[in-house]
Amino acid sequence: MNTREIRKRQELEQLRHEKIQALLKLNPTFKPPADYRPPMIRLHDKVW
Repeated sequence: MNTREIRKRQELEQLRHEKIQALLKLNPTFKPPADYRPPMIRLHDKVW
């Protein structure tokens, strides 16, 4: 789906990931929120 709500949610999640990664870089003892999961990075894309 590519609705405005979904695109905005993805944008906000990406911003959240960037901020948490920056905090972890500044303070390695920082404990992220309990519901935080690092983004899954795909090393390769599917080719049909």
